[in-house]
Amino acid sequence: MIKQAAFSALVTITLLALSQITRAIEPEPDWSARYEAIKAGILQETPAPKVGDRITVTRRIGGPLAGRVYAITENTITIGSTEYRANQLTPESAANVFASQQAATQASLQLASERNAYAARHAEEIRQRQVQEAARQAAIYVPANAQSTAAPRRIVTAPRQAATQSGGNSLADGVTSGLVIIGIIIASVLGFLLYILPAIIAGKRGHHNFSAILALTILLGWSFLGWVAAFVWSMTEIKISKSQH
Repeated sequence: MIKQAAFSALVTITLLALSQITRAIEPEPDWSARYEAIKAGILQETPAPKVGDRITVTRRIGGPLAGRVYAITENTITIGSTEYRANQLTPESAANVFASQQAATQASLQLASERNAYAARHAEEIRQRQVQEAARQAAIYVPANAQSTAAPRRIVTAPRQAATQSGGNSLADGVTSGLVIIGIIIASVLGFLLYILPAIIAGKRGHHNFSAILALTILLGWSFLGWVAAFVWSMTEIKISKSQH
């Protein structure tokens, strides 16, 4: 009963982990579109003046000034016939007059904060997925280990049969190893005899250049041309000395 309860708990944990793993990670927003949206929202709350509007600004030197806007850029505004820069107006007036520039600055700051928050959430989701994957792997391996611990009870019921099979396998492995060793020895002997075949032929024929043929076979027999030269030399005509007559 305890084992069944533990196994059921592991299955439940595995299913929960799989459901969390299959959940998609929060997609990364389109930051360019988000920047424009933030900027548009700020401008909607504080619209920037346009050419032709009548506005009132407060100058750092000279105080308030009312007039019609004849031209406006990112850093200058022309009221009447006079052009004013942002640093010539009070901060409040500059923020109202150059609302587009102020909105861009505020939108950049807010976007940076949102990107940092997204990066933190993304990293936390990846960490949770790794933890859940580790839990899933642990849940998979535990039942396998439990089965391996229960296996000896089945094997104990037939120890003689297992011992007989093990002995038969050992005997077959021993015979196979012996045949392989014998085959290697026979092949080595045949290879050596083939290697010194030119010297053997020269010795059997009593060749007058037996020593030279033997030396050529030993030193250059490993090369195909050297072995062929020694073989052809061993088959050449034998010179019989006068003393043998």
